[in-house]
Amino acid sequence: MARVKEITAGVYQVGGDGLSRAEDCCVYLLDGGGESALIDTGAGRSASMIWNNIIAAAVDMSGLKYIVVTHGHIDHIGGLAFLKEKLQAQVIAHSLELPAIEEGLPQLTAASWYGVTYEKVKVEQVLKGEEQRLKLGQLELICLHTPGHTPGGISPYVDIAGKRVLFGQ
Repeated sequence: MARVKEITAGVYQVGGDGLSRAEDCCVYLLDGGGESALIDTGAGRSASMIWNNIIAAAVDMSGLKYIVVTHGHIDHIGGLAFLKEKLQAQVIAHSLELPAIEEGLPQLTAASWYGVTYEKVKVEQVLKGEEQRLKLGQLELICLHTPGHTPGGISPYVDIAGKRVLFGQ
């Protein structure tokens, strides 16, 4: 059964927190009207469940062009290969997270902690520096480099409907 939680107009939670398996981070869908992005993908075992939740959100699937990865831990990237293929989307991540995402280095992904196998994924848009912006239809997603939890962690945010929504993973 697909489940979606609307956070505010154009922002939906489609994974984590009772919407998918407990090991998944919070997975969000950002609808910019014409172009959309998925933020993170969960640990992988419930990727098909997250896929069904994305469909249930009733956004224009042809506009869902990006998957933004906040960092390279398995609870954020485990479903990346499956959802990238389903969506035919470009993956966006910080350059310092490439060893985890593209090489799948186990000491970086922590996949063994979750008992899952990670499938390496190519990152099409590599973020560098302290801040980069991504145009999503009528919205602008600002990706701030926030190292600490991981070297290339990012904290994306968007201003929408008079509110600021931070995807602080």
